[in-house]
Amino acid sequence: MAKTRLRFGLIGCGAMGTTIAGAFDRGDVADELVAVYDANKEAAQKLAGSLKCKPVCAKDYYSMLRSCDFIIEAASQEAVREHVPDAVARGKDVLIMSVGALLDRRLLSSLTATAEKSGSTIYLPSGAVSGIDGILAASVAGIEEVTLSTTKPPAGLKGTKYLEDKGINLNAITKPTVVYEGDAEEAVSLFPKNINVSAIVSLAAGKTARVKIVADPTTDRNTHQITARGPFGEITTVTSNIPSPDNPKTSYLACLAAIAVLKKVTGNIKIGN
Repeated sequence: MAKTRLRFGLIGCGAMGTTIAGAFDRGDVADELVAVYDANKEAAQKLAGSLKCKPVCAKDYYSMLRSCDFIIEAASQEAVREHVPDAVARGKDVLIMSVGALLDRRLLSSLTATAEKSGSTIYLPSGAVSGIDGILAASVAGIEEVTLSTTKPPAGLKGTKYLEDKGINLNAITKPTVVYEGDAEEAVSLFPKNINVSAIVSLAAGKTARVKIVADPTTDRNTHQITARGPFGEITTVTSNIPSPDNPKTSYLACLAAIAVLKKVTGNIKIGN
């Protein structure tokens, strides 16, 4: 029996959303992008007008929700908190890019319970890191310790209130400098646009990751090193990402990971766990 074609809606028409929408235009994702929405109406209109598939530029979130089967969030942690609960309650499947929002345990618990009742499935891409499949497998036996060390060019950390409040002048950094050490729950709150990878690592491990963030003026890459230890042995992965050309806070690989999930959802062969 042929699969029913899904109607996709996109929240967030910035750098991430634009890259994901392009996958529909190229035919990389087999099904249809029918609507886009952004609080910035001009951004939504610009994206909708640039696409061959010509999705509707939704006048508001709820009009998009009514016309779609599957919602893609590519906006912000705030958008997850504001919009995803309604989508899940209505039985819509959802892909969340701003995974950091789910380290709010109350929100995660609420979404999980609602999805169980509505039949919704929530997809969390691996983002800008490698090794999530291995960490998921290892978590079956239990993970004793998981750490994430993230190194970024200073430009990728600009505009972070935490650093400004600490008096850290990113323009004055001349060598690799640790600008934060703590746990993932705190990190995603203080660096909401920079460190969503710590959330997916923590959720996959079933254990809150310890996080270190380094500003390095000698690199043009976003590099993430994950180490996990437990009765299975040890996993260490290093991913060196090219920042998105339109947003240095985002790695291009994070957008590609979302597209890979969408291809998995709409395809007939599922690779990986």
